[in-house]
Amino acid sequence: MDALAKHIRERLASREFCTVFEDSLARVWPVGREADPKREERIRVFATSNGWTATIHDLGTRVIFTKLAA
Repeated sequence: MDALAKHIRERLASREFCTVFEDSLARVWPVGREADPKREERIRVFATSNGWTATIHDLGTRVIFTKLAA
């Protein structure tokens, strides 16, 4: 989770948004048999705790993170 947060933070330092795809998301929030029924909620909590918003597209196959408005 720390590596993902670092990646997003670095991208947001120079861009308005950061798109993260399923292969990276699944490392932190598994899908399939190990699926987490609260996956979307956990992604949003992760985003908020880092000062971002999370827009979840295509049933979680990609998430767009943006900085929260100050």
